[in-house]
Amino acid sequence: MKQDIYGNAVSVDANDDGLPDDPTWLDAAWKKGVYDELRAFRKWMPWAIVTGHLPRPPDAELGRSSTATASASSCPRCARA
Repeated sequence: MKQDIYGNAVSVDANDDGLPDDPTWLDAAWKKGVYDELRAFRKWMPWAIVTGHLPRPPDAELGRSSTATASASSCPRCARA
C-alpha cells in the first residue's frame, strides 16, 4: 500500500525497525500471522461456528483451518446514503 483512500502517502513499518517494509515480506508475514491465529482458534474451539468473508476459491491453508463451507450472495446494486 502506497497511499490511503485520500491519496496521502503511507509507509508501513510493521516490524518496528524504523524502515518502510517490503510489501512482499509484509504480505507474507501478515498472512502467516492470520493463519497462525486461525489454527490456534480452531485448536481451542474445534466446534465453534465462525462467520466471515472467504476468498473465492478458498486456498488450501484456509481449508485446513476451517470445518465449514461458505455461501455468499452479491448485491448487484448498492444504495449510497
